[in-house]
Amino acid sequence: MAPPERWEEEEEERQLAPRFVLPRHAALEQEMLRRADEQQQQQQQQGGDPRRERKMKNRESAARSRARRHAYVSELEKEVELLRAENHQLRRLYHELKKAAEGPVPVPVPVKKRPAHHQQLQRTSSAPM
Repeated sequence: MAPPERWEEEEEERQLAPRFVLPRHAALEQEMLRRADEQQQQQQQQGGDPRRERKMKNRESAARSRARRHAYVSELEKEVELLRAENHQLRRLYHELKKAAEGPVPVPVPVKKRPAHHQQLQRTSSAPM
């Protein structure tokens, strides 16, 4: 394959060459060659190498993946901090309640009950007669 500078020279030579009528199949062949040259030039302008383009896309994808992973790890670290704080608070509450439960046991004070009026239940018939 010729270097890009040579392509430009060849293109200039083609433009300066005298035009003459070609047979139909030769004209088609020339058209195909012209289109191939145009495609090649477009590829060069766009980066050209599909392998290079694939590498670039892969790099971009990897960068996005790393950013997502970093965000995910950051969220997990925040959640760990919150859970540790909650755990510390619950442990402190547990020890306070345990201490309070181990403290002096309150003596129950007897409560005097008022005499209730005894109501006598009466028997009734539950079956129809």
